[in-house]
This record gives sequence, structure tokens and C-alpha cells, in this order.
Amino acid sequence: MPPSVSGESGDFSDGDSLFPTAYELDPYFPRGVFEDDGSEFMENCDYLAVINETDGQTEDLQIRKVQDRKSIDTIRSMALRGPLMLSGWGYDIANNPVPHEDGDITKFDTALASERAKWKTGPVKLMWDDERQIWTGGLDMVCGVLESSILAADSPTDPTTFTIRTFKKTGSGKGDSDSLTLSETITCYNRDPSLEQEADSNAFVIVVRINYEWLPLWVGCP
Repeated sequence: MPPSVSGESGDFSDGDSLFPTAYELDPYFPRGVFEDDGSEFMENCDYLAVINETDGQTEDLQIRKVQDRKSIDTIRSMALRGPLMLSGWGYDIANNPVPHEDGDITKFDTALASERAKWKTGPVKLMWDDERQIWTGGLDMVCGVLESSILAADSPTDPTTFTIRTFKKTGSGKGDSDSLTLSETITCYNRDPSLEQEADSNAFVIVVRINYEWLPLWVGCP
């Protein structure tokens, strides 16, 4: 069964997610590559050896030796153990180099080329999305136009709901209508007692997904 994402009507997870889920990102049976149940991918992938089963039986660990690879229905594989640790050099969230020189945060410490003890080391911050069944690197944000009116909330703990139609990129251009469609919709929550706006196709909206709710970050007033 595909993951179920409430309040969204998009192109993923059989139509109820704006973003890819474990359904599309399955490394063995991804839906969407061949637009099927994933069996075509298993038949054509260049993988070599993996524990596989057909109706509970393993024919051969070398999947290229399996007579009918489309019949494989179960894969048992290894996974990286998290939290993942990463060590390296690069730039920080203020776009300054790390590791940097003592007293000058705008310049690299050139000792990093030969002294790996200088490198920054720490766990990678990934967050589990229980609805999409994936590890994600940050909060989702989308923009679109207002489809239903935003009513003021009675209090931050008693939100109202509204819907927007989101922009989805479908072409290679930028800044032109031919590169975007408004085919997907989401239900959003307004927890702000001071925010209200009548439905208007010219009302530009940006929303961010926090605590599994799509919340308004910006609402234009046409």
C-alpha cells in the first residue's frame, strides 16, 4: 500500500502527496520509473546480488540468474545505521568557510589539506516523515494561489482550514507561465487570529509544512 499523506492532492503516492514518498523512492520496486508496480525496474536494473524472494522462496542471490526477475516480490537488504556521521570541510549556514582561520572566519584554515583533525565532524540532521515514510533533510515549502477563503482562527490552538492550488514546474524556463501548472492542491491550517483573506486567484500564498500541517508563511493581499 502507498503511504497516505492527508490533506494533499498531488502527483505522488497514488495522488495524495505533493512530494515523492517511499512508494516512489523504493530502491528495488520504485513506482513511476516505468509507471508500473516496480516489477519492470527489478527486471531491468543492473543490481547483482541481493537477498530476494518469490512467494517466500529464494532462487538465487545473484538476481541476474533468476529466471523471472519480474516475479521477485521481496527484497531483504542492508541499511546505513543512523544518525549518520559526516566529516569534511565546506561552508557553514552563513556561507563562511569551515574550518576557518583563527581570527578570520572568511578564510579557510589551509591546514585542512593535510590535517583531517581540522575537519568538521558531526551527525547529519535528517528528520523522519511518518506520512511519506522517508528520511528528509528539512521542512517542505510550496507556493501557489488561494483557492478558498482564509478565516481567522479563534485561537492558535483552534485553527481554521483553507486550500491552495500549488505551482508545479513542468518546463525548463523561469518566470513564464508555460513552465508552471496549478494542478495540485493542499489543505492548509491557519492558526493566526489576525489573518484572514477572501478567496482570490490573484492571492499569492507561500506555505511551510510544520508538525505535519501546512501553515501560511506569506499571504498576498490582491
